[in-house]
Amino acid sequence: MHRLFCISVSLLVCFGATAQIAEESLSRLDTMLVRYVSAIEHEDVSVKCSEVNFLVESSEDSVLRDRVAQRLFCHYRDSRLMGDEEVAVRLFNDWFATGKAHFTSAQELSDAVMFVEFNKSTLLGQQAPQLELQGIDGEAVTLPEAGVRNILFFYDTDCSKCRMETIMLRNYLEEMDSPLCMHAVYVGDDRDSWEEYAGREFGIRSDKVTVVHSWDPGAESGLLYMYGITMTPKMYLVNSEGRIEGRRLDTESLRQLIEVGKIREELKSRAAVGSMIENIRVPGIKLTAHTETSGKWNLRSFKCVVFYTSGCSFCEEAVSVARAAAAGGDKVLLVNLDEIILSDKKLASKLFDVFD
Repeated sequence: MHRLFCISVSLLVCFGATAQIAEESLSRLDTMLVRYVSAIEHEDVSVKCSEVNFLVESSEDSVLRDRVAQRLFCHYRDSRLMGDEEVAVRLFNDWFATGKAHFTSAQELSDAVMFVEFNKSTLLGQQAPQLELQGIDGEAVTLPEAGVRNILFFYDTDCSKCRMETIMLRNYLEEMDSPLCMHAVYVGDDRDSWEEYAGREFGIRSDKVTVVHSWDPGAESGLLYMYGITMTPKMYLVNSEGRIEGRRLDTESLRQLIEVGKIREELKSRAAVGSMIENIRVPGIKLTAHTETSGKWNLRSFKCVVFYTSGCSFCEEAVSVARAAAAGGDKVLLVNLDEIILSDKKLASKLFDVFD
């Protein structure tokens, strides 16, 4: 966080509180803000929210504060990164909705309110809104379905992009090797067109995928509002616990998200809590209350083992915590993975296989 704080300070030094701020200075501020948000692009959403709030809060001049808040809101509203919408929503609620910052025009405010209203219910990690819809045969359909991963695909039959996405989605789902429920939700009002489209386009040949068709002929469910359907197609991935795992998806991003999830689950299965650590000897530094000794050690002999790499701020924090534990009497081993990768690739490969 030290690097991010320095960037923030540099912005505030250049554009601190002034009675009048020239447009040229505001333009330079815009350029610096672009560089700033690029520097934190790959940070967690919580970090982005904290940093953005700090920037706005530190802008004591009202003109500067409005400019910073507006530019940051627009950046995260229009960001290509899934999840950044939350930064925009939280910034709006904290600053614009409370009257602490202001948009330049009523139209900008109206557009921002619309964005927030149509996105606040479907942010990543939130419980997906539950809808009661109607199936093709008139039966009640509830989505998302509990206890299984769900794809929610909202489409219209006269949407050319929907037809293309349907084809790609169908081809991908035929490759699925794990249980999944695909909700194909028609957002139009032409029943004949819907039935013909559903029968023609969603014949997925997979015993792992269940396809459920539904619509809302009376427009009573609020699905357009709850899921932010301002255009089609719209796709979400919902996990088995009912939480939104992916939003603003197309088939390719859906594929990548599911593959990443498989890798994550594989990593979680390694060195699981309660499992026996393998009998492996590794080079490292043994820490005790009063000594640091380099050598080759059996992992099972230590209460705490820290695998780290040089230059990693998270690793530095973990090493610091480990040293404190050693000072308190715990037997600790520090293992530099960079050195192992360079000196013993076979051992490095084994460590990556055994641990996550």
